[in-house]
Amino acid sequence: MLQKKTKIVCTLGPASSGMETILAMLKAGMDVGRINFSHGTYEANSALLRNVRGAACALGKSVAVIQDLQGPRVRTSNIPKGGLTLRPGEIVTLSLASLSPSQKKNQEKLKVFQVTYKKLDQDLSRGKIILIDDGLFKLKVLYARKKEIKCRVLSGGILTTGRGMNFPGSSLGLSAITAKDRKDLEYGVKLGVDFVALSFVQSAKDILDLRRLIKFYENRLNPRTKIIAKIEKEEALNNLGEIIEASDGIMVARGDLGIETDPARLPLAQKKIISQCLVAGKPVIVATQMLDSMQENPRPTRAEISDVANSVIDHADAVMLSNETATGKYPVEAVEFMARTCIETERSRYDDIIYPSRPGNNDLSPVPALSQAACLLAASLRAKVILVTTRSGFSVRAITSHRPNNSLVAALTSSPNVYRELALCWGARPYLAQQFSDIESLIKYGLAQIKKEGLAEKGDRIVVMTGFKERGNGWSSALRVVEI
Repeated sequence: MLQKKTKIVCTLGPASSGMETILAMLKAGMDVGRINFSHGTYEANSALLRNVRGAACALGKSVAVIQDLQGPRVRTSNIPKGGLTLRPGEIVTLSLASLSPSQKKNQEKLKVFQVTYKKLDQDLSRGKIILIDDGLFKLKVLYARKKEIKCRVLSGGILTTGRGMNFPGSSLGLSAITAKDRKDLEYGVKLGVDFVALSFVQSAKDILDLRRLIKFYENRLNPRTKIIAKIEKEEALNNLGEIIEASDGIMVARGDLGIETDPARLPLAQKKIISQCLVAGKPVIVATQMLDSMQENPRPTRAEISDVANSVIDHADAVMLSNETATGKYPVEAVEFMARTCIETERSRYDDIIYPSRPGNNDLSPVPALSQAACLLAASLRAKVILVTTRSGFSVRAITSHRPNNSLVAALTSSPNVYRELALCWGARPYLAQQFSDIESLIKYGLAQIKKEGLAEKGDRIVVMTGFKERGNGWSSALRVVEI
C-alpha cells in the first residue's frame, strides 16, 4: 500500500461493490469509503459497508465510512416520457399543484411541469434565476404566486423528470434534514458509519440539529458518529466560520457550489475553505469531477491531474472520487492515478506549509502549542516519524494541521472509532492498540509497529508526543525524542 499523506475518499456503487474491487482500491490508495444514500437500497448499502469493513480487516488498514445524506433536493416531476422541449425565449410554468387533465394532455403546448417542493412560490421573486440539471437549463422568474411560477427560458433543451434544480441567490425555506434523511440517518447509525455528510448546509444550526438526532439514535450523551458539513450554498460560505466550528469535518462540494455561486469564484472559495479548516484543525475534503473523464476513459485529462495536484498544494486532507469509482468503468485505475498524483505533488516543495496554524479554540489546552513544538522538533532532527498517543484524535489533528512535510504521523489509539476516523486525517497512520497499564508500554508497542512496517530504522530518531492521566493530578502531556 502506498505511503502518501493526502487521503483518498472513494464513492462506492455498482462498479465498486465487490470485495475484490474494494481490496484492489484499498491497495491502490483508497482510505475512506463514501456511501451515497441518494441511491441504492438499504440492503445494497449495508452490503457495501460490510465489504469495506471486511476488506480493511483483511489488509489491516484503517478505513472510515461516510454516509452521505441526500438533503432537500428539489427536482422536476411528472414530465412525459419523451421529455419537454424548452426553447430560449419561451414562457414555461412550474406548477406546485397537481396538473389538471387538460394540462397533462397539452403539456408540450402549454410548457408546464411540476416540481417536488410545494412552497417554492414563497421563496422566489421576480428576476431570480433557476438552474436545472447542473445548469444546462436556465430560467428567469417572471412572477411566483398561487402555486405556480412563470419563467422565461434563457437556455433550454429537452427536459426530463427527476432533474435537480438549483436557485442561486435565493434562500429556500427547506430544512437541511428531510424525513428521508432522518430515516436514512437512523439506519446509518445502526450500521455503524463513522461520518455523516450533511447536504445543503446553510448555518451551524443545521449541524446542531443533526447532532441532536445522532444523540437520539445512538442513545448516548457524547455521540460517536461524526458530522461532515458539505459546503455547496452561498449561505454556507457566508456562515463558514460557525459551520466549521460546529462540524467535525468539511467537504468542498464543488458540484452544487459551482452552480449556487459564480463558478469563477470556485477556486478561491476552495482555498478559503481549506485554509480556515487548517487553522481550526478540522479535516477537509475536496470533491466533485476530480477525474471525471475516467468514468469512460482509462486515463484522466491533464487538467484533471492538475486539479488533484492543486488540491494537494492547497493542503486538503483528502481528495474524492465520485462517479469515477461508483459507476465508472475504471474504478481501480482512477484511485491509482489519484494516489500517484498525490505522491508526486507531496514530494515537491509546492505543498510545503508556509504559514503557522493554531488548531482548536480552547486556549487553556496545551495540545496546540505542544503539537507545534513537536513538528518543529521533528523538522530540526529530521525525524521520520512523530508518534502520538490519542484518545479522541484531537492531538493528531493538531499535529497534522501543521503539515509536517518530512515526517509521518503514527497515531496510537485504543478506540476503534478513532482508529477509523483518523483515516480521513492528512498524514496520519493510525494504529489500534489495546489498553496499556502505563505509558512506557504503550510507547514501546508503538515503536515496535513502526519498526515492523519499516517506517524507521536503527539510528533514526522518533519524536513522541503523549497525553496520559496522573493519579489525582488530572491530565499531563509530554514530548520526548527516542532513538531506534
